[in-house]
Amino acid sequence: MATSGNGSMVLLEEESPSMAEAVEQAFRAASALMEDRLELARLEVSARSSRIGSGVAFFGLAAFFAVCAWVALLVAGAAALGRLLPADASVAIVAGVNLLLAAALAFAGRRRLTRPLEER
Repeated sequence: MATSGNGSMVLLEEESPSMAEAVEQAFRAASALMEDRLELARLEVSARSSRIGSGVAFFGLAAFFAVCAWVALLVAGAAALGRLLPADASVAIVAGVNLLLAAALAFAGRRRLTRPLEER
């Protein structure tokens, strides 16, 4: 190596890498970069899937407790009606209301699924 008049470094002819060495260095650098990018992508997918998994678990627990609360409300409703009507009639009324609600929701869901995309 030698310095030029303005103080910058100049490579002498015998110190410059050959074309094959330069290509090999570029290939190694590109390969290392690709490996780093793949590792980063793997880590991002792993973090995202972990977050999604815990979110799904929380939604599952929320659904479980919502179903428990719904059943408790149904029992309370049947018990309240049981003071006015026979027990079997109050349970049948609560079940009938739930059946009508389920049918209305199923009908609305079916309509949404069978409607053409332009109308949605």
